[in-house]
Parts: sequence; C-alpha cells; structure tokens
Amino acid sequence: MSGIDSQGGVPKVALAVLWQLAGVVLAGFVVWYTAPYLSTDRRYAFLVERQALTDGRLWYTCFYLHVLAGIVALLTAPLLLWSGSVHRVGRLHRVLGKVYLLSVLGWLVPTGAGLTPFAKGGVFGQIAFALLVAFLACYTVLGLRALRRADLPAHARWMVRSYAVLLSAAAFRIVHTGILQFVVDQEDGYAVATWLSLLLSLAAGEVACRGLKVG
Repeated sequence: MSGIDSQGGVPKVALAVLWQLAGVVLAGFVVWYTAPYLSTDRRYAFLVERQALTDGRLWYTCFYLHVLAGIVALLTAPLLLWSGSVHRVGRLHRVLGKVYLLSVLGWLVPTGAGLTPFAKGGVFGQIAFALLVAFLACYTVLGLRALRRADLPAHARWMVRSYAVLLSAAAFRIVHTGILQFVVDQEDGYAVATWLSLLLSLAAGEVACRGLKVG
C-alpha cells in the first residue's frame, strides 16, 4: 500500500497512524468476537441456529476457514498500511502483501462465496453478502493488477478500499446491534444490517483514499 501522502498540512505519518489505529481497533474488535468460533465449540448462538448446516462437514469447514482467513487478513492489513505509508515498499510489505492476498483471494473469498447461499436475511441478505464478497475480490484483484503494472498509487487506492470492505465485519456487528433495538424480525434486521455495513464500508474506502490523499 505505497503511495500514501498527506493532505492539508497534516504530516503524512501522523495521518497514516490515525487511520492505522482506527483499523487496528476495528480489526481487534472483529478478531475478539470471531476467534472463539475457532475452538470448534458449537454452542454459540450463531452455530446453534444453523444446526442442520453445522452437521454437514462441507459447510462447517467453509465456515471455519472463512473465520480463520478473515482473522489473518485483519491482522495483516494494518501492518500493510503502516509499512506502505511509512517505509514505502520493502521486504516486510511484500511478505505481508503475499499473506494478505493468499488469505483474501485464496481462502476468504472462495469460502465466502460458498457460504453466501446460506447467509441469514433471506434473499436480500444473501445478495448483500454476495456483493461484499464480490467487492472484496474485485478491489483486491485490481490492487494486484496495479502492482504488476508498477502503478503504486493505484495499488494503494485499491488495497485501502479492499481493507475497508474487510472491516465491514466490524461495521455489521455494530449496526446489527443497533438495528435489533428497532426491528423485531431477526431476518429483516440481519438483511438491513448487511446492506448498511456494505454501504458504510464502500464509503469508508473512498473517504480513506481522499483523507490520506492516496496516489
């Protein structure tokens, strides 16, 4: 994620650190509430609701890998933002970039696509979830293509957007909790929260690119 500059007289490093800290907090939040799923304890409400699915090895394997890949990507992305903004392109950035790409394109996107037909929220919830997966894949691939063209500013922009979509998991958790105070139907609440987290993540990506004056 190189090619990040400052804006409005704010030091580049200081502005990048602020975005990084925000990302770390949100990423840490997501990791905190999803990591317990890796214990294989199926008594969590989310899994209890899907008892018929968790009994199937394919779905449960997809879910397990999706959570694991998401955690790896969330832990890697803030370090990528830091190494790209402060030290430009170096060995650490390249290694972390490969880990991020593998976790997102190799595991998170494919397993997300596999889980999409079973997402909560009915058809509207499934469409929103599918779009989240599609945007994550699209932004990440575009970032990779820009890197191969040695277009570092474009690479930075697309990867910042990819990270913003990745953080939609945090946005969903927060929005969903708020919506449940007003929406009685659980399925409707889930679908609305998924759509709102999608829109918020897309908007956050654009704001981050402009705020950091990426490229």
